[in-house]
Amino acid sequence: MSSESVTIAGIFDTSSFFWGEHFFNFTVAKLKSENPAYQSLNSVVVDAACDETTAVRAYWKLRTDNNNVPVHGIVGARCSGASVSLARIAGLEKVNMVSPSSTSSILSDVEEFPYFSRLVAPDDSRGEVGALVETLKWFDWSRVSILSTDTIYAKDYVSEFRKLWEGEASGQVTYSNVIRLDANGDLDMASVDTALGGVPTDDPANNSRIILLVVQNQHAWPILKRAEETNFQPDTVWVGTSSWVGRSPTDSLLSEWVGREHPGYLGLGPIRHPNADEYLEDFNNWAPANMRLSQMPVFAAEMIDSITALVLAIYQVPSANRRDGDRVRQQLWQSSVDGASGSVRFTSEGDRRDPMYSILHLQRDSAGHLGWVTVGESGTLSGSATADLGQICWATLGCSLATVPSDSYPVPPRPLPTWIVALLVVVIILFLAVAIKYWRSRKSKQKIKKELETFRDSVVGMRTAEALYLPSVASRPTEDSNGGTTQSVNVQWCWKETEMQMYQHDQEEIVGDQNDCWIKYSDDANTTLEAAFKQQGWKGSASPLPGYLVDFSSMTQTKQQTGFTREVQRLVDTTNTSTGGSNDPLGALPASVRGDVASSEVKFGEELPEDIKNEPQMVLVPGDVIQISKQKKDTDWAFGTKLYHHDENVARSIVSGMTSDTSTVSSDEDEVNVFADTGWFQMEATRVPTTEDLQALKRNVGDTDALNAPSHWNDVADPSVVQVQELKKDDSEYQKVERAFKSSLFRKVTISSIKRVENLAMLQSFVVKRQTILSRELGDAPDADTSRQRQRLERCWLWHGTNVEVMDKILQQGFNRSFCGKNATVYGKGVYFARDTSYSASPTYAVKDSKGYQYIMACRVAVGEYCPGVTNALTPDIRDAKTHTLYDSTVGLLSGDSMSNPSIYVTYHDSQAYPEYLIKFKA
Repeated sequence: MSSESVTIAGIFDTSSFFWGEHFFNFTVAKLKSENPAYQSLNSVVVDAACDETTAVRAYWKLRTDNNNVPVHGIVGARCSGASVSLARIAGLEKVNMVSPSSTSSILSDVEEFPYFSRLVAPDDSRGEVGALVETLKWFDWSRVSILSTDTIYAKDYVSEFRKLWEGEASGQVTYSNVIRLDANGDLDMASVDTALGGVPTDDPANNSRIILLVVQNQHAWPILKRAEETNFQPDTVWVGTSSWVGRSPTDSLLSEWVGREHPGYLGLGPIRHPNADEYLEDFNNWAPANMRLSQMPVFAAEMIDSITALVLAIYQVPSANRRDGDRVRQQLWQSSVDGASGSVRFTSEGDRRDPMYSILHLQRDSAGHLGWVTVGESGTLSGSATADLGQICWATLGCSLATVPSDSYPVPPRPLPTWIVALLVVVIILFLAVAIKYWRSRKSKQKIKKELETFRDSVVGMRTAEALYLPSVASRPTEDSNGGTTQSVNVQWCWKETEMQMYQHDQEEIVGDQNDCWIKYSDDANTTLEAAFKQQGWKGSASPLPGYLVDFSSMTQTKQQTGFTREVQRLVDTTNTSTGGSNDPLGALPASVRGDVASSEVKFGEELPEDIKNEPQMVLVPGDVIQISKQKKDTDWAFGTKLYHHDENVARSIVSGMTSDTSTVSSDEDEVNVFADTGWFQMEATRVPTTEDLQALKRNVGDTDALNAPSHWNDVADPSVVQVQELKKDDSEYQKVERAFKSSLFRKVTISSIKRVENLAMLQSFVVKRQTILSRELGDAPDADTSRQRQRLERCWLWHGTNVEVMDKILQQGFNRSFCGKNATVYGKGVYFARDTSYSASPTYAVKDSKGYQYIMACRVAVGEYCPGVTNALTPDIRDAKTHTLYDSTVGLLSGDSMSNPSIYVTYHDSQAYPEYLIKFKA
């Protein structure tokens, strides 16, 4: 291939676009035959299916086959989800991509997809969604039901439709249901049945005869077929999107299962331009006899014009600059092509300008064959829709009606019973209802109590905190010679300034490091905020200045005129002074918590015994459920991990208040070795949990079998003491771990031993944390969900390099940040795990012992929902400001990584990880 040659690639779903490769090759051949300048044009087609993963693999295979050189341009993909992934990876190499059919509105984001263009408009008011709303308005329908699938395309389409329909159009959505797909992208037919069964056909106030079906072509026809088979409300008007309207089923002919004379399907499709007939004739002259078509397939004209526009733009750029994606994009968006789909011009977002759509209707011809017929057209401008009622046949209602059917199912009036019958029926029903409710309530309570007792017995060493426990590092007030102390509390509220505006502030206005950009409020504003905060607490708000509002729950200040927000901070400086007054045992608490706690509820911890004085301690909040993994003999001291936080925000607020320097902007639990979720504590602050204590924890865990020791473990002698079992080299378990260890090592090593770690107490802590995350993300029955969703939230395995000094502590007590992970802070102050063994097996992390051996752990990690890591951050970012919910983990991206597949994971709860195997090796 010469240096002047140009290569374009077709990356699309060749199974659903079964004609796509033929039209792609036809268009390239036509261009080369009509323009001598295009003789250096080469082309290739690869299958991207209709999903993100296959599309990315197709791109990299194409690049590999091309000697690791990117192509000049891409035509594809068909589906929006595949186009999103493809546009991101191609954009990294500034490769321009033109899609003939992807309509998701997020693809109009030029900052995220700078080299993406398309021959269609986005699925919002600027494109098909706007045209669909105009069509519904022309038919004078004001209410619809929506059935959709859980794909990117459908979610975006429905969101944009509801925004426009329920907003500007003042329409009503009477019912909406999302149909699930399985791990292979196929319909979950039970979910289809649920969606159809939930349509309120007999409710006059909420039913709608108009059902908007927002799904892909391969999903539409099975849904419509199931509706036909179950005799679902036969007079329904099914309205579709261009993703399936105008096409035939992928598995069988319509006539094989559509029993009604008129199915009544309506919808929108790309408008058919007269130019398409000329191109179809050229195609049939070019194609072999068995490939010739009687009509142009949906999006085939857009496919032809995508190739034409892309090739024209590339060749308008000088030969030496044809890999300059910015110059090619400039030519593309400035071009104007009169093609098979009509006049092609692009907006400044790379979308097709001034789109128009055909209103299509599925009906039978005189021979009884079903096919799509154009009955009108619609655009995005108000009043642009028009249709010919004389060409439309409505399901069960007939053809060429003078008026449009109503948008509601007819509901027959219900005869009213006499008052005597009604009274008797009401009395009987009420009696039965009360009796049944009482019986069910009693049975339910008995069942719940039994389940909770079983749950309590299955978990090793559980305790419930009954006092607010503060470790000894909390500066407890001391009595003076007169027997009393007072506490002087200085509070300073501050707001975060924009970095470039810091030069306007004097040094005395700045709090802490100038680079942190924190500015003090004025004395009057500070007094106003603190008074409101003491009166209202964390759920309140106050106005420090006219036109500004501070929300204590999110700790943000909003300018009411513009909506602009800034972060705020409340800094507390506490000083004890002698007064001779009464002792204040709550002086060590942060002011935000102190007002809600009685003195009698606080237990101040004693100093740790000498042999564990440098180990971590834990704050307890009444109602916390703790699992003990270690207890110091003949003492009241125990080491544990929280299985359930009664109020994690309070615990973290207390830890934050225990910094050695409370005047600084941030505090670090590592500096005082006190944690909110794990550490040593005194047993007298706890008690044996009741069944009521365990209800919330039991809901998260679900089936108690998950808490049992795995069947392949040895007998557990003491659930709180770790057992280590060395595996034999010929065991399949050994070989599975060995393969995983070496799969990403990239250097030769000798494995000395692989040991299975059997620590039931630690495993149960991990299971509870994992099930809590799964229950939160996947619903009440996480075990019934798909393995792909579970694998996203729980990684098996991630790797952690260690050394002999802390190895035994990890195996017994888990991954506590006080002895593992303190030195790594680039992506946050937590415990670090790696996707690849090559990273963790480095001597930097897997430190060699005196004999040259290294140690690495294969860990199960409940990563949950994660966000990018921030250097020195104590916790992940806030995920939900209203509930103060944080992300579960942070990640670090190395070269070539993406957020869906990062190299580094950082956890902040000790129970998020379980070291399943310990590998000893030597390089």
